[in-house]
Amino acid sequence: MTGGPPERPLIALLVAALVLIVGAFVGGTLLTQAISSRMEADASDIANNAAPHVQQLTLARTTLTKIRILAERANEECARQDAPFFADEIERMTGEVQDSVAAYLAAPAFPGEEALQQGLKKGMADLRSILTEYVGLFRAGQCETARELEEGGFSRVAAQASVEFGNLVDFNAQQIKRLVQEIGDTRSRANTVALVLDLLAITLAGGAGLVLARIFRRNARLQAEYGRVQRERADELDAFAARVAHDVRSPLSAILVSLHLLRRTPEEGKEAILDRARRSADRLNAVVTDLYAFASAGARPDPNASCAVAPVVDGVVEDARLAASMAGVALSVEVPDSCEVACAPGVLVTLLSNLLSNAIKHAGRDGGQLAIRIRPGAAIRFEVEDDGPGIPVEDQERMFQPYVRGKGVAPGLGLGLATVKRLAESHGGSFGVRSSPGAGSTFWFEIPVRTAPALNHPRRG
Repeated sequence: MTGGPPERPLIALLVAALVLIVGAFVGGTLLTQAISSRMEADASDIANNAAPHVQQLTLARTTLTKIRILAERANEECARQDAPFFADEIERMTGEVQDSVAAYLAAPAFPGEEALQQGLKKGMADLRSILTEYVGLFRAGQCETARELEEGGFSRVAAQASVEFGNLVDFNAQQIKRLVQEIGDTRSRANTVALVLDLLAITLAGGAGLVLARIFRRNARLQAEYGRVQRERADELDAFAARVAHDVRSPLSAILVSLHLLRRTPEEGKEAILDRARRSADRLNAVVTDLYAFASAGARPDPNASCAVAPVVDGVVEDARLAASMAGVALSVEVPDSCEVACAPGVLVTLLSNLLSNAIKHAGRDGGQLAIRIRPGAAIRFEVEDDGPGIPVEDQERMFQPYVRGKGVAPGLGLGLATVKRLAESHGGSFGVRSSPGAGSTFWFEIPVRTAPALNHPRRG
């Protein structure tokens, strides 16, 4: 694990920093222009639309109020000689209202304003019609009829028109408020962006000065990391070698015993001993091959692996019988005739032989009992029960850690139960122990089924 020459990443990083600094300034300029254009557009809307709208509408509303006051006074002075003056003034003021409204309607409308303008247009049409009728009655001297029209229709239409003017004034005042707020927000964003770009440029300039030192430190770290990985791999190889050595002892012992027996056995009995040695050698080869494949795959099991349980159990028990006999331990086996698990045969040999050899060490001497039970289900459960001294509760969890051994046991590396834990977990299974001091122990593990097992009556051995 080595790095490239320091100059190449240094130059690349410096070029990248320069590009980013230039980009920050160019981007800042473009963004400032866009923000300025937006502020100019908002200010133009206020100056050319919203403010003139409010001015024209307020003028029209004020003139309409004067018309209403003048009409009330005209009703009182209708019979006098100067009454035509009121009619002339009402006509003139009506023209001013129409001019103000026309100037307002000629300007561009804000979104949503056109609906309000429709109400104003209708109100102005009604107002013109009724004022024309009112002035005609007033000029004709029909004072009473004019008064009734003013108090009835004119007052109502004028009041409605005044409401329409008020609504539009309020609407445009809200537009002015909104545009002013947008200008303030835009200015605030522009200041924030300018500050961010300045900080970015300063940061990039300062960071470029640290690049060279970082490159040299990077090479040193890579070398240190390379050494650490190499040491870890060496440790893993040592651990794998220890596990393999630990797990091949039972089949190898069976082979050695068979060879010793072969020298003292008559010719007619040698074939059975050779068959037994051959089976042990096959199991030994399966353990080494499957564990090597498991380790080479990064401790990931073969998804297509499977094996029949009964032959593996029979073989492991066959290899362990001599050790059990020498320890004075009786073996009993319960295994279904037909069930398969999702693991390689060598892996299952390793799992079961570790529990079995561990149980033989701890079973009671001179008449000790050891039971192997296989329980089919969604996962096949393998149990090995001994009648040994048992394990204190506080020690049970740590028994599956590497190099942890029970008190007062035969010599060993303390890798058997740790191997069971690692293999069971990596194959999607579980493991555990049930024990109490003086009552023996039951170690177990579960491996998922490969196919649905045919649940036959268990056979005993």
